[in-house]
Amino acid sequence: MLRYGLLGGSRPNLPWEFFISMGGALVAAGLLFTVLYPLWSTYAWVGLLEMGVFLIAGCVLLAAGLVRRRRGLRKS
Repeated sequence: MLRYGLLGGSRPNLPWEFFISMGGALVAAGLLFTVLYPLWSTYAWVGLLEMGVFLIAGCVLLAAGLVRRRRGLRKS
């Protein structure tokens, strides 16, 4: 706390691999949700909404990871 908060230090940036792996995991979770729970019966909209949340969050993280990777390659 002293180093980051009171002394004005900066937290290290997360590497692009973190965003790619987390985004891939969320996309896989969204796709596996449709395979493992194919019958949503009367609440199909809830299943589609949950799958959409997983896919959107995963795609955002994948995009953030790709942007960080490109920035890292340009600096080198």
